[in-house]
Amino acid sequence: MVVMVLSALLIGYFIVSVRSSGGLGSVQGFECGLDRFVHKGFYVSMRFFMISLLFLLMDLELVLMVFSPIIIFDELVSVMKFSLLMWVFVLGTVWEWWIGSIDWSL
Repeated sequence: MVVMVLSALLIGYFIVSVRSSGGLGSVQGFECGLDRFVHKGFYVSMRFFMISLLFLLMDLELVLMVFSPIIIFDELVSVMKFSLLMWVFVLGTVWEWWIGSIDWSL
């Protein structure tokens, strides 16, 4: 209980000190070499966003491929649904590669 209270106080102190010092600009890391997308003062690296979104989709595809034999390969309809889903993932990846979203070089 004491650890939770101390943690809450420490987090509260950090939030108050960051707001009083002028924002998170001095606390955040510097993104060198990445293009930024500016929207109302909030900076988001579109390259990082696309790579993380692609990683999440690939991760979901991998999890589905690993656990699919355990879950759904007992009916033909389930196998067809799974195959359709895998084709959507593969074609989406190929399309992103073709339009240039997947460019790993800096």
